[in-house]
Amino acid sequence: MSILQAFLFDWAFGHLKQSDIFTGLNPASLTRRLPYAEFTPAMTEKDFRSDAAYFGKGHPYATYSIAVTQQEVFARTFDASSESLAWALSLLMGDVNTSGPVGNIYTHDIQFVSPVSQKECLYTSIIEKAGGEYQDLLTGAWLESVTLTANKTDLVRLALTARARKRTTDATSMPNVTPSCFFQTNYATFIFGEKGASTSVSEYVQAWNLTLNQNPDVRYAPGQTSGEEKLVRYALIGRQSISGSISLFISAAHRSLFVNDQMCELQINCKGISDVAHTMTIKIPKFKIQSEALAQDGETTVATFNFNEDTVLKDDTISDSPIIITLENEITALIQ
Repeated sequence: MSILQAFLFDWAFGHLKQSDIFTGLNPASLTRRLPYAEFTPAMTEKDFRSDAAYFGKGHPYATYSIAVTQQEVFARTFDASSESLAWALSLLMGDVNTSGPVGNIYTHDIQFVSPVSQKECLYTSIIEKAGGEYQDLLTGAWLESVTLTANKTDLVRLALTARARKRTTDATSMPNVTPSCFFQTNYATFIFGEKGASTSVSEYVQAWNLTLNQNPDVRYAPGQTSGEEKLVRYALIGRQSISGSISLFISAAHRSLFVNDQMCELQINCKGISDVAHTMTIKIPKFKIQSEALAQDGETTVATFNFNEDTVLKDDTISDSPIIITLENEITALIQ
């Protein structure tokens, strides 16, 4: 038996999508590689059917067990960077409008794609390598959720949960680690308040988080290639949802937004640590505070204002999506 050290667990990806859930990308095109803070290796998940609960056997035990579905499940947590944000947000949200460059910087406006015009999640492929134990190509991979978390002086963290249709053995050489620009809350500015009257609150912000979820509806169907009957046929876009919070020093003015059930707006402007031309702007133009939590934090007191899918509204005057995220970086094209 060998002991696999966690730092030997690698992956490779690309800013590319598959043409459909069946057709994997050429592994040689997966030229990006990033370090991650935490990970769950891709695991094969199966559902079984048996007669354990059936009658007429003279005993309560199963006499047969049949695997009826199979898919791959994995997760990653990164320090948020131009590369990881571009890959995860475009793959999850699906609607990207790219302009530029200005100098060497491209602007990418990312929104939730309409499930009316696009039924399925976007699919991609990744390579996962477990040291010398195994190396696999995961194809038909889609994201379930992306969470951004930022606390005081820490780097912004990006966590994702994902699934894939299939894994096959791979032997492609792994690329080098991709240089990237990271983001930190202290390098950001914040605008928050009543809609139409929001103001800068940068000097009061202590933490924030945001979760985007497309709640995929995974479907199985007949007619697949022999030997793949148990694999996923469709990952349909489900209920696209937004939730999150912002934590600030307690103020009566901000608390009144929740108490008086007022419509709010929030804008977060992040700039890169090593290159200020790399930016991320998050705009939530219309929402109500769903709940508040007041707490002692060291020698101060902090109010956390939460919002979720029940209180984030679509603003028809701005966009078809209730959230708009703009990335500025040197990546020429994102997944869409």
